Amino acid sequence: MESKTKNLSVGQSFKNYKELCLFLDEKPKAGKSKQLQLKDWERYFRYSKEGNKYVITEIYSEPKEKVNNRGKSEGSRNNNEIYGQYVDQILLNYFADCEGVILYATTNQLSLVVGLINWNYSVISRHKDKYYSYSYEAMNGVANKVAMWDFFEIVKTSIKSIIRSSLKRLADKNYINYEETHMLLYNNQSRAARDEEEAIIRKIENSVLEEMQVTRNKLLYNDKLRNEYYADVEKLVLQEIAYVDQLYVGYKIKIKEKSESKEIQAENRAKINELFIERTKEKLVRKHAKTKEKFGNYIGQPNPFWGKFIVERLNFNYLIYVDYVIKSLLSSDFKDITINDHIC
Repeated sequence: MESKTKNLSVGQSFKNYKELCLFLDEKPKAGKSKQLQLKDWERYFRYSKEGNKYVITEIYSEPKEKVNNRGKSEGSRNNNEIYGQYVDQILLNYFADCEGVILYATTNQLSLVVGLINWNYSVISRHKDKYYSYSYEAMNGVANKVAMWDFFEIVKTSIKSIIRSSLKRLADKNYINYEETHMLLYNNQSRAARDEEEAIIRKIENSVLEEMQVTRNKLLYNDKLRNEYYADVEKLVLQEIAYVDQLYVGYKIKIKEKSESKEIQAENRAKINELFIERTKEKLVRKHAKTKEKFGNYIGQPNPFWGKFIVERLNFNYLIYVDYVIKSLLSSDFKDITINDHIC
């Protein structure tokens, strides 16, 4: 399936189900078989329906885990449910005074609200190189760039899944309506891009990718290329669409019904923060352990055939640096390093 989806792009549309099947080189199905096929596709990409038309809204860098017939990810034990009882209520309380109001928010903004991350993460995620230089000095050279990349890969994937799952549950309970969309900022006011603007943005995105001769998947693993891509796209969008100061991707959320509870959420936010820190570290420790199990330790010079990621994950400073990154970018009581330390 991965080879079939490599030519997909966000914004690509198909006039109907059969046309999408043809593109993916899959046989059209009916009834329950079709539903299982659609469910399997959702492991690789997201789409929206506009009548009979299918529009690709997101393509995953790695396939999601299969889901069994009880609705749980095989091998994952439905990880999002661990946070759900807290995240849903905190977001409901956050939305409590906004009945009938439309909000625009990013994954990072909502993650900060519920306590998954701290303010540092939201800023540092756009300035990783500056952060690494700062942390290298703060840790007296005991720094590990691969540990930093592993951290951002895990956290970015986790918070997107946690927030999206919570919004879906709230929508299913009729508290909100929401959609993922391009958003335009002008005079500090955000709004979702209109249909004609979306068409312009998608055309620009595809032209920039073609000009850079890169794929969307490649952008996921190269910050320099990704920043260049977003900068070029935004520059062209601002030229094409009048009265726009900034372009970004986020959620358009319409609050339909107030939450009945207005409890103080500090305790729940603290629980989420503690739990997310613990589970993030467990994932990074496992990544280090699996690499060690597969390649073992080395004395002297590493195997010349090992790539940089293998060598750095085996390095003694990997887990030391992991602790620092987690504390500085997730812990709710860590100092703000984004302004006084000139990272942003």
